[in-house]
Amino acid sequence: HTGHAAALLLVPAVDFGAPAPPAAGAVIDPPRTVDEAMAWYSPECEALLAACARATEHDLAPYNWQLPWVIAPYLIFQGHWAVSAATQRAAAFSAERTQDLRGLGHARYHLAQALDLSGAGKDAEQQLSKALDAFTAAGDDAGRGLALYGLCQVLRGQDRYEEALPVARESLRLRARHGSPAAVATSENTLGGICVELVRY
Repeated sequence: HTGHAAALLLVPAVDFGAPAPPAAGAVIDPPRTVDEAMAWYSPECEALLAACARATEHDLAPYNWQLPWVIAPYLIFQGHWAVSAATQRAAAFSAERTQDLRGLGHARYHLAQALDLSGAGKDAEQQLSKALDAFTAAGDDAGRGLALYGLCQVLRGQDRYEEALPVARESLRLRARHGSPAAVATSENTLGGICVELVRY
């Protein structure tokens, strides 16, 4: 729960919703600023990665994808893209084994982000397509909007603006209906940037 709050300070536009209630007696101390979030992550990173590995190895749903979700923003911010990709790949395999379609979608989204930042754009596209399939099968329209947002970012990064434009529009449509204000804002910003590149002021 503390990690969930920390992650949302770093990337408020990719929330998966509220985690399950904490165990009785658990102490939750959510950070209030980005600096506090980063200060919390730093000493907890190794323990979080170990917890991720254990949860995915033993298919401890929903921790098998929620713990990797929690650590993903920190790893990305720190440039640990290979570690993030490995963690999310294991999370995706575990979510698939436990038939958790929402978890599978989120794991593949974060895996795609790490792959794209590593320069593997084509692999990122494939993961986002699979994320979209998982969210669609789960009936998760907010997740569909997230996967499409990720896809239009990948296309935009490859200067494929004409392809990115309808994807960005559909992402915004879904997130405007099912997403948070932060999700809507990031999709609007991305769509605006694509329109600028296409000289559609």
